[in-house]
Amino acid sequence: MTYPDMEEMIAESMTLLMERSNKLNSKDQSAIGQEFREWLTEGFCLDELLTFYVS
Repeated sequence: MTYPDMEEMIAESMTLLMERSNKLNSKDQSAIGQEFREWLTEGFCLDELLTFYVS
């Protein structure tokens, strides 16, 4: 089963995140880039992606 609306929302969110990351220092930009590479190569669990951790 596919969720086209969910996929579009994730794509838009990732685009906005990458645009905002341009304002970060290079170390933080690198860390975000590494996370994206891991998601692309290893995949991700949608439930984990959508879980918010509150401390």
